[in-house]
Amino acid sequence: MSSLPPVSLGAVTVVLLHSPFSEPARDPDWGVLPEELRGQHPAVDVHVVSVPEADRRAPGHSYVARAALDIAAAGPHRSLLLVGTGAAGPLLPQVGASQRSAHRLVLGYVLLDALLPQSGMVTWAALAREQTGAELHHLVDASDSRELATQWAPETVPTPVDWPDAPCVYLQSDHRYDGCLRRAHLRGWKVGDLRSGADDGLSSTAVASAVAAAIVDLGRG
Repeated sequence: MSSLPPVSLGAVTVVLLHSPFSEPARDPDWGVLPEELRGQHPAVDVHVVSVPEADRRAPGHSYVARAALDIAAAGPHRSLLLVGTGAAGPLLPQVGASQRSAHRLVLGYVLLDALLPQSGMVTWAALAREQTGAELHHLVDASDSRELATQWAPETVPTPVDWPDAPCVYLQSDHRYDGCLRRAHLRGWKVGDLRSGADDGLSSTAVASAVAAAIVDLGRG
C-alpha cells in the first residue's frame, strides 16, 4: 500500500466509534477523551459517533448505517481518522467504505482495545474466542449491555473487502486484548502497549496522548 501524503493535524477529523454494546456517554474508553484530544491539539476536530440502542440490536449493518448517517450529519470537510473500540473494531472496514462512498478520504484507522476485522465467515462468538480466548460477553464491561453481546454472538461478522485501505495502528490498555495486539503486530501494523507494568486502566490523558501520537504518525504517511 502506498503511503498517503503528509496531512497536518488541522486537516484531520477524528471520529470516535464506540462499542455497539455500550452507550457513548458511558463508554470507558471515551469519557473525557474528546476534550483531552482537543486540549492537547486544538487544531484537531473530534466527532463522537452516537448510535442509539435501537440501531445496535441488529448485528453489524444497522450500527454501520447509523454511524455513517451520524458522521454525515456532522458535515466533516477534512480527512478522517476512524478510531474504534471493542466490537466496533471489526466494523471499521464497513464504516470506512461508507465514507469512501461519500467521497471522504479515510486517512487511517486506530483500534483501541478492540477486536480486529477478520476475513472469512466467522461468528462474533468465534471471533472473540479466536482473538482473545474469551467469550464475547466477557469482553463487555458491567456498565454495558451483555444482553446485546449475547444477541450478537451467534451472528456472522461482516467480512472486510479490500481492507485495510489505509494504514492501521493498534493501541492496547486492557489485558483482555493481548491476543489482538499480537495479531496486529503480525499483520505489520504499528502497535502500542499503553500499560505500565501489570496495571490496566489508563488515564484519559494517557490514552489521548497515544491517540494524538497515532494521528501525527499516520499523518506523516
